[in-house]
Amino acid sequence: MAAVVSGALLSTHYRSLIPGVVVVFATGTAVLAKDVMKVLIERPVTEAEFAASPMLSSDPHPFPSGHVAGIATLLGIVAAGIGVRGGAAVRLLLAGCVFAGTSIVAVSRLVLEAHWFSDAVGGVLLAGIVVTIGTGALWGASRAGQRQARVLRNAPLRGRLRT
Repeated sequence: MAAVVSGALLSTHYRSLIPGVVVVFATGTAVLAKDVMKVLIERPVTEAEFAASPMLSSDPHPFPSGHVAGIATLLGIVAAGIGVRGGAAVRLLLAGCVFAGTSIVAVSRLVLEAHWFSDAVGGVLLAGIVVTIGTGALWGASRAGQRQARVLRNAPLRGRLRT
């Protein structure tokens, strides 16, 4: 739901459907990839882990952390959508916000003993891959839009030169 709302806001701001589609698609891709990895990689809790942490459930730990992958992807792709037309300072500020938000969720999963550190790192790496691909799509769409705007701005000038 957050991806749909964020995508709608970005699409409204840029007056294009592309940012919204990229945000929803990237977040959905991260969730789907996490679910596939969860099925393929089963990490049962060992007796030593259970003895070291009695609050930890005996259920297998999903790898990677879906909470971390989801929030890192959502924050990262929204930040990329905002920063695609911003300067270096704006992108640096957005990167700091993404890092802070992702860190808060990752630390909460560790403190609650719902995941191990490697699960959180796996979620961040998965999000990094998805956000990188999504950012490439956003940059490409932004460049195409800028070229089109430049052509449209210069079109009347070309017409006047010919007459």
